[in-house]
Amino acid sequence: MSPDPYRSYLIRSWQESVADDAEARWYGEVESIQTGQKWRFHNPEAMLSFIRTQVEALASDVPVNKEPTGGDGSFIPPNTPFSGDNDVS
Repeated sequence: MSPDPYRSYLIRSWQESVADDAEARWYGEVESIQTGQKWRFHNPEAMLSFIRTQVEALASDVPVNKEPTGGDGSFIPPNTPFSGDNDVS
């Protein structure tokens, strides 16, 4: 078991309307309370999958707080703005 088996996360989710898009877009963010590291997502399924991975990694003593993988556009790299030209689909 890892030396500190406790992790806590702040989970945020919201929707924003974009001027040229009639449908509101979903956004999510998971922040590690211990490290301040943030992960951003474009869909709830990807965010929940990431949280599950973090919990399972902690339970199996695998390093946690790794970047999500997939490349399907559901993960937004840290420090990337949520809306505008730099938004990841």
